[in-house]
Amino acid sequence: DGLTKLNQWNFGSSFGFTIDTGDLDADGIDEIIGLVEARAIRTYSLPQKKMVGEVIPTWTKFNSLKVANIDTDAYAEIIVGDRQWFNNVTAYDGVKLTQEWSISSQGVGSISLTVGDADNDGQIEALWITSSILVVAGVSPSIAIEWSSNYSSIDITPPYSPTTKLSSIGSFRGGYLASVS
Repeated sequence: DGLTKLNQWNFGSSFGFTIDTGDLDADGIDEIIGLVEARAIRTYSLPQKKMVGEVIPTWTKFNSLKVANIDTDAYAEIIVGDRQWFNNVTAYDGVKLTQEWSISSQGVGSISLTVGDADNDGQIEALWITSSILVVAGVSPSIAIEWSSNYSSIDITPPYSPTTKLSSIGSFRGGYLASVS
């Protein structure tokens, strides 16, 4: 507990090598989502103090994780990027833990997975780095690559335009995320 500094849940195992939180079931309480041993997505309920779901695809190893509501329903999706030599970014329904979509990462593996309105069009995009490429994919009405570029050629000199509305995306490799509009 951040206020009392008392332990609310002494979980003996690991939540995973990377975690995020999000309201998967639209009950107003965030679940904890972890990538475990790069091979499983596990969801945990803090009120129930237990694991409540798991996905173990046989075809991949995970490297990056982002939990966010990227569509028009009330539920957050679990978005994962594959490790090196596996080449997809995949979204899972947060309730059923079934695959919603998958798209080629456009390179080898994927890191720095995030979401936001990167081009100020009012729509959420998924962004990631793969094989020295920044990839921007629109997710509505269906997943599609909107833009990609070798990130060494992108101007990341601050400040980026205040009208670009990249605040939900944050910093990028120690600098500011490049404007893609």
